Amino acid sequence: MNQFAKRTAMTIIGVLMCALSVAVFMHSGFGLDPFQCASQGIFRVFTGRVSFGTFYMIWSFVLLIVDLFLDRSQIGITTFANLFLLGYMVDASKAMLEHLFPAPGLVLRIVMLIMGVVIVCIAASLYFTSNQGVSVYDAISKGLSARGFAIAGHVIPFKYIRISTDIICVLIGMVFGLLPGIGTLISAFFMGPLIDWFCVHLAQPLLGEKKAA
Repeated sequence: MNQFAKRTAMTIIGVLMCALSVAVFMHSGFGLDPFQCASQGIFRVFTGRVSFGTFYMIWSFVLLIVDLFLDRSQIGITTFANLFLLGYMVDASKAMLEHLFPAPGLVLRIVMLIMGVVIVCIAASLYFTSNQGVSVYDAISKGLSARGFAIAGHVIPFKYIRISTDIICVLIGMVFGLLPGIGTLISAFFMGPLIDWFCVHLAQPLLGEKKAA
């Protein structure tokens, strides 16, 4: 398989895995991942007016405008796949999980929480490394990292920028009345480092690359 085919496959698999991971995380009942915490918090204002899929697309357009000013090089096919399809794929995945596991017990919920965090980090590492764009939310931390965002002259690594943006998302969710669960807090502090790790140790080796995320 040539490099373009590999990158395209990584992009498609990454987007599909991302949708599934969000649904698994939600179904675990331990809270939402940070971005979804902000998204679902704001969505509370529009509940009953539009579906989550439609709201997610509008919300993503808003972030896309931010990305255009921040670092448009992060925008690609993955960005638009997330923009137009992810919300609906999450809806479909969530419906499937509710049908298969209508009332998961505590052990299964814990397994789902762990799976949700790990799968979303693997998914992000795949489409980060495919270099065909990233989601509108990922583009913020990736863009800041690519531009060498620094505090007091010290360049901040991607994983710490991601932790910061994740914490901000949790705070936004709280402002709109959505209290974070234990899973939300775990993912806020560990997703950045885990994405970084999977980029280096999984996604980049798939392309024959050896470099830091």
